[in-house]
Amino acid sequence: MLRNLKYPILVTSLALAGCNSDSDPAEPVNTAPVISSSAALTASINTLYSYEVITSDADADEVTVSVTGLPTWLTYDAEAGALSGTPEAFNEGEEHTITILASDGEAEISQIFTITVAPLYEGYSLFWNDEFNGSAIDTSNWGFETGDGTEFGLPAGWGNSEQQIYTDATENVSVGMDGDDSALMITALSDGEGGYTSSKLTTQGKVSTRFGKIEARIKLPESQGIWPAFWMLGENKGDSSDPTKIEWPGCGEIDILELLGGVDSEGNNRDDETIHTVHYVDSENEWSFTEAHYKNAANFSEDYHVFTLDWTPESLTFSVDGNVVNAVAIDDDMKEFLRSFYLILNVAVGGNFPGDTDETTVFPQTMYVDYIRAYEQDDLNPDPAPALDQDEERLGKPPGEASAADAIAESFSEFGSADFSRWGAGGEPTWADSDVAVDGDSSVLFAYPGGNWGGGWIVLDSAVDLSAYAAGNLIFALHKPSVVHDIEIKLEGTASAGSVQLVDYTPVDLGDGWEEYSIPMADFDAEGLDLSSVTIPLALWNPVDDGGSFPQADILIDAIRVE
Repeated sequence: MLRNLKYPILVTSLALAGCNSDSDPAEPVNTAPVISSSAALTASINTLYSYEVITSDADADEVTVSVTGLPTWLTYDAEAGALSGTPEAFNEGEEHTITILASDGEAEISQIFTITVAPLYEGYSLFWNDEFNGSAIDTSNWGFETGDGTEFGLPAGWGNSEQQIYTDATENVSVGMDGDDSALMITALSDGEGGYTSSKLTTQGKVSTRFGKIEARIKLPESQGIWPAFWMLGENKGDSSDPTKIEWPGCGEIDILELLGGVDSEGNNRDDETIHTVHYVDSENEWSFTEAHYKNAANFSEDYHVFTLDWTPESLTFSVDGNVVNAVAIDDDMKEFLRSFYLILNVAVGGNFPGDTDETTVFPQTMYVDYIRAYEQDDLNPDPAPALDQDEERLGKPPGEASAADAIAESFSEFGSADFSRWGAGGEPTWADSDVAVDGDSSVLFAYPGGNWGGGWIVLDSAVDLSAYAAGNLIFALHKPSVVHDIEIKLEGTASAGSVQLVDYTPVDLGDGWEEYSIPMADFDAEGLDLSSVTIPLALWNPVDDGGSFPQADILIDAIRVE
């Protein structure tokens, strides 16, 4: 919550100067006017500053006053004879030298003083902000991520099965007035035919921060499947083939706020509840996160609220309107949060986290951002950011040992070297070798813990061209428990992906619980996969029972090939 700070008046500069022309001794001598008042030399953010200019003239002459050097937040009312105005946070640290000139028509006197705008938060200085007061987005602060995620190396749907396409079109993102507030407006739209557009802005490559106070005043959208967020990613996010880069979540993620519109599975309202989370890779090379929810008295669409992250080398503290909602200590295995991050604003539609839109969803839906401000802690001198250790910080080395080669048919060499990876909301599998196999001596066990969504997959060391198999089939053997009714089978490339549902295919019984599936490569191609650059030749997502729930399931995989 913004708080007003009062400071003692400290005279930093004050000058009075007068002049009176020589006159004939026989004529009356004109006396210059006098300014008898003094101005406060410190102004406080969000607090009215006022100064009544008091003048007098010994000769009872009429005195006129003029003022120069006023900042935009301060005005002079000649009729009232007073200066007044309220500085805002982005005026912090400004110094304005003001000259007041009082004249009786023959003689004049000037008063010169300097007003300093004191910091809003004691011990912090504003170092970057965007007030969204203009008529256009400031491209020195913000860039756009557009499309469905494939141009950024993600599966279509931004890795979360989201439904929207991001654009930089003005109907999706603009700066304008929301009542009396000038704001950035990010709007999710429906085309009426099952398609959606929205926008995603980032400061990547333009503005980053490491520690401090990050604050935004935002009014959020609502409705089923609507997913607004103000969040941060590590500046070192990228392809780990570069030793200075690392894939998510090894780069770290800080969700200053998220909101999942609509209702939960039990029918409870979610439009009055925000989520505040950090994501990272822990000491076991597992994806870890710490999440907290904040329930407001009313839906967050009804008014603006202030969301704040206080970030030090020791902790990350999240607040809503001054109420602390999540405090996370930065442990030894959380090096991600000792490095620089960039900012992101977006409104997603649908996906694994909020669920998809339905007949109750209303469009358009807009997130309004009044301002974002970032402050540095004045007396903080942190240690240098730790060097990246990919082996220690990357996802993908869970308990247990396994070789991806044990899942690939021994007679098939097109895939080259491979490894495993995974992702999910707690439902992603661990893996291990198994001596229960149909090809060679070993297969691979994916152990899904159940309870939430998640997937595991084989990832190749380098992309392969499978165009020669366009008329062929992906073939693999599975040994799965009877409780598993369906699995999403996905293949991915450097900029594309295609997925099908296992339930749509009839397997061949191999005996001893093993089943062999043969899926036409054309089916993946029809779903958008570019066969010329495949990086993931098999992914198993979200095993579900016949009720759509996520059961615990041990699934063996073997004899993967393309024929």
